[in-house]
Amino acid sequence: MAVQDVRYLRITDITEDGQLKNTDKKYINPSEQIIQDYTLNPSDIVIARSGSTGRMLLYKGIEEHLIFASYLVRIKASAKILPEYIFAYHKTTDYWKQVDVLTTTLAQPNLNAESMKQIKIPLPPLETQQQIVDECEEVELEIAQAREAITTVKQEIEEKLQAVVSSSSVIKKLGDIADIKSGGTPSRKNNAYWKNGLIPWLRSEVCKETHINKNIDYECITEEGLNNSSAKWLTSDTTLIALVGATKGKTGFLTFEATTNQNIAGIKSLSKNVLDIYIFYCLKSLYNRIIQDLSQYDMLNLTEIKNIRIPVPPLNIQQQFAVEVEQLEAEITQAQAVINNAPERKNAVLEKYL
Repeated sequence: MAVQDVRYLRITDITEDGQLKNTDKKYINPSEQIIQDYTLNPSDIVIARSGSTGRMLLYKGIEEHLIFASYLVRIKASAKILPEYIFAYHKTTDYWKQVDVLTTTLAQPNLNAESMKQIKIPLPPLETQQQIVDECEEVELEIAQAREAITTVKQEIEEKLQAVVSSSSVIKKLGDIADIKSGGTPSRKNNAYWKNGLIPWLRSEVCKETHINKNIDYECITEEGLNNSSAKWLTSDTTLIALVGATKGKTGFLTFEATTNQNIAGIKSLSKNVLDIYIFYCLKSLYNRIIQDLSQYDMLNLTEIKNIRIPVPPLNIQQQFAVEVEQLEAEITQAQAVINNAPERKNAVLEKYL
């Protein structure tokens, strides 16, 4: 890379929580005029006006030099407001409600500099702004620690899986150790298949790499709908794997009897020497490899699922692996709760001072 090359900041370089990504960087060799007009200065804020509309980045100046793209709008804070306070406020529900209102009233869902001026933000004294920033940064620190914990735990799970793989001399295709079947969708045109149904019917969106409990949202079909479609009963302790869409290749562990649509495959062990919970955790741990191996397919089919190979260690090792992973998953759930609760905690900080 030439010395004069400068990093080009795109909307896709900004994470959902307003951080700068350090992957897939793009550099340009800009003219002097571009450098003068579009180079970010410390404390500058940029907001996405299209795509991930409303997403924000606060440039602190400690990163490399950045030139921002045309679909970003730069904001410079006045002497009455701290840029860090604006950035903290953008992570509140009130900010995003205003963004939603502004974008839904436009023919094209985007913001421009004029529409951004309509966003209202409370303006307490600078001292109060700083207190809000300090407390929100404490929450951000906890979020960062939670993310780091999740990364560490996931790495530990991967290491445990690799230990199982290396200790197992037996590798089997899923189709040789499990019954694998997909579901179906009763015709929407026949009301008798759906009205007053009592049979749980699940979509692939339930495959979120965790246990699937009965308190989730789902539709129900009737006995007639079941009998006149490809939907099939699946028992509890069945591993579900999504065959298509955003969740393709992701799994869920069913904890109650249910049916599914055709975009899910149910996987149930055929052997007392292969634990269902082991199959679930093994496939979950192998998600990245499965997606990479089957990336050429827009939709997975049962043959491809049956041909997935997994290590099959002795039963006691499966049991130990499942117990240890379940404990580690609990740590991930706890850390994820810290991240999920962050917006509410920041709203509480604002309410306290405002």
